[in-house]
Amino acid sequence: MTALLLALALSAFAASKAAPEIVLVVIDEATEKAVGWPLPPEALVDGLKKIEAGRPAAVALKFFADVDDAAVAGLLSRHKNVYLQCAGVDEGAPPDPALLGPAAIAGGEGADFDDRPSVVFPPQGLAAASAGVGFVHVKLNPKSGAAERWQVVSMAGGKRYASLALLVAARAKGVSTSALALKPGAQGAWRLLGPGVSYSLDHEGALPIRFTQPGKGRKRHSFAAVRAGAVPASAFAGRIVVVGPDLPRREDNGLKTPIEKAHPKVELFADAVATLLR
Repeated sequence: MTALLLALALSAFAASKAAPEIVLVVIDEATEKAVGWPLPPEALVDGLKKIEAGRPAAVALKFFADVDDAAVAGLLSRHKNVYLQCAGVDEGAPPDPALLGPAAIAGGEGADFDDRPSVVFPPQGLAAASAGVGFVHVKLNPKSGAAERWQVVSMAGGKRYASLALLVAARAKGVSTSALALKPGAQGAWRLLGPGVSYSLDHEGALPIRFTQPGKGRKRHSFAAVRAGAVPASAFAGRIVVVGPDLPRREDNGLKTPIEKAHPKVELFADAVATLLR
């Protein structure tokens, strides 16, 4: 009996530590037909309200949210669990420390992770209201051109910052990015360490992505169906929700990977988050 109780306790403990499930909410052809793409602010607010009703662990918008709208910013500010993406560029104003501050990573002196002198942010009000803003960079195989690695830590203006996938994974693990630090590894590689976190990164701050066949292995819901209330709020409870486009007719929808000729970017991002949660 004692052994059985111990086994049940250990099983419960393991379950409590299990990584949250990743659920996709895709802007598909039905969504594009119903509300258009990019999403109008009112449609984005409606969909996010339905998702937030389920109390998700985190929400990542896997598209550039160029929406300067008070209603969207207000929703993000109330929940503080929605993460946005930014992009490093070669020209422009220096990065705004106030917007990138929550993503700052300590250590890593001497690293050179494709440093970009400037950053393109979502509108300031939206970025400030979000839970954090992170980079979305994949590394391609120079011979095959396939996306194979995710840049976990990026650089901008000479400083190191968490990627969007790392921000989401850290929240799911209950770890603040301020508790993470880069330490030198062997032969120019790096280690990213923190409470319950240990990632081995290469000389570019990246690690290999563990890919999942698109459309398989995780639940997907149409944004249009979510907005219409056809998906119960319980579908998002305690889960990581990734919202992004999957419109195969568009040339920029996917990237070549080792398993797909055109791997949808929203699925690739979910794979990157899942890799960091393992």
